[in-house]
Amino acid sequence: MDKAIKTVYAAPQGAYRTRYLKNIEVTPDRARVLSRLGFSSGRTEMDAAQNELLEECLNTGKAVCRLAGAYRYIKVLKGEITEDSEQVTQKKQTTHEEQTAHKGQVFNAEHSEEGSLELENGIRLYSADLVDFLGGCPEILFMAATAGSEIIELINNELMHGNKAKAVILDSVASQTADAALDVITDMLNRVLALKGEKLTRRRYSPGYGDLDLSYQKTIYELLDLEKIGISINKMYMLQPEKSVAAIAGVLRAR
Repeated sequence: MDKAIKTVYAAPQGAYRTRYLKNIEVTPDRARVLSRLGFSSGRTEMDAAQNELLEECLNTGKAVCRLAGAYRYIKVLKGEITEDSEQVTQKKQTTHEEQTAHKGQVFNAEHSEEGSLELENGIRLYSADLVDFLGGCPEILFMAATAGSEIIELINNELMHGNKAKAVILDSVASQTADAALDVITDMLNRVLALKGEKLTRRRYSPGYGDLDLSYQKTIYELLDLEKIGISINKMYMLQPEKSVAAIAGVLRAR
């Protein structure tokens, strides 16, 4: 079996602290909320009552969402992509206990041997897609944000009282607002990075996409100590409250 190892990046070790942001201010984006609801600009029409309900939910979402976030830079020690001439992907089955050497170091239960990232603090991420996405970034940014529990309680209350349309719109507002909180974090950091001639990758990558296993949400959860901003994680690696998101971005040299 012929294999070639491509070293994407190797860097000396370093250490960074997790930073926390609370009371993040975001105005829900009407167009993005409508897009989540399946509305197509120029093709979907809304009557006066629907527009009124949408505006009410946008204002309610802004008032009720309690946005908080966290982020931390981590140095990439080495990134590798294994090119297998026989196109064979080997899978390994392991338990979380077997894979965890210390807090913050979590490996997914089923991973591809075709690509991996070795980070400082002993963390290793198995994902050829993530290695390719980062494209040799010397550092990566772990980040997370939550819209809080109040908006989830409100959505459930609307459902319980039969207000399905309002609940669906509020759900879309909460999702868009949580994503927008990550935008606030990356925009803030990009202004700082620009002073050093650096910038974050335009897109973000999250556990559950491509071949990056969902179990890596626990990696991010433990690394950022997300309990400090009211986030928990269940046995299925889902973040709670529901409108909580975690993502990864790379640090690039600006061109």
